[in-house]
Amino acid sequence: RPSSKEPAQSRAVDADDLWKKLRQGARNVAGVTWQIAVTVHLLLASRVGERSFVRLTPEGLEDVDCASADGVLTFVQVKEKGAGAGRMTATDIAQALAHAVIAKETTEDSLVVIVTDGGLGSRLEFTGWESTVAETCPPLAIEALREGLCKQGLASEDIPRLLSSTRIIQLPW
Repeated sequence: RPSSKEPAQSRAVDADDLWKKLRQGARNVAGVTWQIAVTVHLLLASRVGERSFVRLTPEGLEDVDCASADGVLTFVQVKEKGAGAGRMTATDIAQALAHAVIAKETTEDSLVVIVTDGGLGSRLEFTGWESTVAETCPPLAIEALREGLCKQGLASEDIPRLLSSTRIIQLPW
């Protein structure tokens, strides 16, 4: 992964290489029905004006890549957790964010959204669409995420910006 100290233009990633790095999970059929349901939910929410997305790309760089009219990209990771019976811990969220950060590097203004049907552990809190992890989660949860992200190889100086552009959403299955 390029250093965050490199100029933005040198951080550009070849689209084919990026696709190969990010699409490993698409080969796994577990959770595909849930992912389709979330994609349809996002599409309908956009069409009725609840979300500002004008284009959705299923299985783009992430599970669903959403573009807003103002050009902001939202990379959505969909995590099915036992039809709502499971929980996502800070470690689970850190793994999802470490995966999504590669796509996020395509533009500074992009957002990352993790959508799950399960609950949260590690004192994490759902953010809703308008708040971020940095704004919503208590300090102990942020620290657990920071530790998990460092273990995933993210530079500590990049973590605050990532958490300030990340949302965690719960949708019932």
